[in-house]
Amino acid sequence: MIDFGKTLEDGITKYRNRYFKNEGYHFPKWVLMQGSEKQINQRLSQTNVIRLSKEEYGNLPPIVTHDIPVELPPAIMKHYKTMSDELYSEFTEGEYVISKTVVTSMQKCQQIANGFIYTEEGTHKLHKAKIEALEALIDELAGKPLLIAYAFKEDLQIIKSVFKNIPVIGSETTAKQEKAIIREWNEGKLPLLAGNPQSMGHGLNLQAAANHTCWFSLTWNLELYDQFNDRLHRTGQKNTVVVHRLIAKNTIDETMAYRLKSKTTVQDAILNTFKCIDK
Repeated sequence: MIDFGKTLEDGITKYRNRYFKNEGYHFPKWVLMQGSEKQINQRLSQTNVIRLSKEEYGNLPPIVTHDIPVELPPAIMKHYKTMSDELYSEFTEGEYVISKTVVTSMQKCQQIANGFIYTEEGTHKLHKAKIEALEALIDELAGKPLLIAYAFKEDLQIIKSVFKNIPVIGSETTAKQEKAIIREWNEGKLPLLAGNPQSMGHGLNLQAAANHTCWFSLTWNLELYDQFNDRLHRTGQKNTVVVHRLIAKNTIDETMAYRLKSKTTVQDAILNTFKCIDK
């Protein structure tokens, strides 16, 4: 965009063909060719770019992560292991895996970790470990406003079964309702707010009266993750933002947390290759 493709080609197809090879069989799997990473970094380092992070230009306070381990009941862990073993066996079939099957198994594992599972017969409640951990966190915050991220509709139902009048910004929230909720939230009138990151990841200013957010259910999507946290960690925030994450032990939650961290590491590595100009 800056140099019309001079540095890294003018389209993603040309970029991939130059620096990557496709090692996938049924589905693309782009892998860096030998020496490509060095070439990319060299080209990026030669660009005359000044990059300021939001912390630098926005004079923002720190953002910290607080993982809350959640112990699932032994009986539930037996069910979870059955599902995760099926997922593992699907992965080990290699290139012949049907992607939809793997994704479905991953979602089932995430659902079990959250306290329920969708089946052909309907929704089955499994445990209350996560909602109890959320209750404990809210008690600990002693009235400080908390923004809660959820993934599945049943996540929201579990949350609303305990916090019945919690306002929600999601796919079914109208623009008028959203505007009213945001106004009351920023005025400090709402102790809790639930939101789906896909519906409220961009453009919403929620930092006026809150600095705590909680992920009831994590996402694989780094952009959604960062953007949701940035609803609080943005210009105007005066306090350290704390990102609480409910992590069911020995489940896919731990894998998702690790992947978000590793993706952040790769992203930061790329951005840091830009030549910095001393201030």
